[in-house]
Amino acid sequence: MARMDKESAPVLVSVCVITYNSSRTVVETLDSIYEQSYPRLELIISDDCSVDDTVEICRKWLETHSDRFEDTAVIRTKQNGGVAANLNCAIRATKGEWLKYIAGDDLLLPDCISDNMAFVHSNENDGIIFSNVRQFYVDAQGNRILTDVYQPAESAKQYYDKSAQEQYNRILSVCFTPSNSVFWKRSLAVAHPFLEQYPYNEDDPHWLHLTKEGIKLSFFDKTTVLYRIGDSLSKGRSGSFVGERYHYSCLAYLYADRYFELLKRDPQRAKQLQKEFFLGDVAIILLKNKKNFFTRAILYLFKLLVGTRKIS
Repeated sequence: MARMDKESAPVLVSVCVITYNSSRTVVETLDSIYEQSYPRLELIISDDCSVDDTVEICRKWLETHSDRFEDTAVIRTKQNGGVAANLNCAIRATKGEWLKYIAGDDLLLPDCISDNMAFVHSNENDGIIFSNVRQFYVDAQGNRILTDVYQPAESAKQYYDKSAQEQYNRILSVCFTPSNSVFWKRSLAVAHPFLEQYPYNEDDPHWLHLTKEGIKLSFFDKTTVLYRIGDSLSKGRSGSFVGERYHYSCLAYLYADRYFELLKRDPQRAKQLQKEFFLGDVAIILLKNKKNFFTRAILYLFKLLVGTRKIS
């Protein structure tokens, strides 16, 4: 799709880039925003107290690229608060009617914003929109290798045509949203901020909360975002089987918002989740003490038990 002119795109869209130690990848992310076919963009970069030179790299990039945008800002949070707080900080700084957020290691496909706005014009009642995400990694030679397209399984896709209450019931059991693709009205984002009590599991609790409030999630079947697999520095996670901060955010969310309600509706699934989190707890304990030979032997047996070699 060729780049539109501003007259054909009257709506301002804000793109929020969420960074944390993203110095190796953030320029590629910013370039993907610069190259969007949609003309009217605001760019907000919010950094969660990186200890590398992410902020300096972003500011330098803006010195030669800011003319592309109607407004830009680089924000640095006062303290490291996790992904949820960083997202809220970025959203509060926006002025666009619609929002797109992206981590500082992922990429927007060139027509991401244009495709979303085209869907908005055809579906005026939809305020939170998801689309497909394709995964990629960069090999040792620096080549970008595209892998699978992540999209909801066919059994989950149908829920986008259901009511918000039915979507809520589904998310209680398993979250099926490709969150990296979300595109939404700013008014909704401001009225329903991310839940900062779950700093490293920002997305699942948010969609559960929104659907519980009666806000329906929508979907269109087109790939708009590339999601980097492997190291996810800007997301605050590691590439191992279980990241401790992420695990305990998910655990808090499970028992505060999901488990007891799910126990009424689907006891088997509730008990399964409880077992999965117990295994995560065990993995974290083993990883913290793996210098001991006996613990390393248990860790090896644990890998065999859970069927993965990704615990590191």
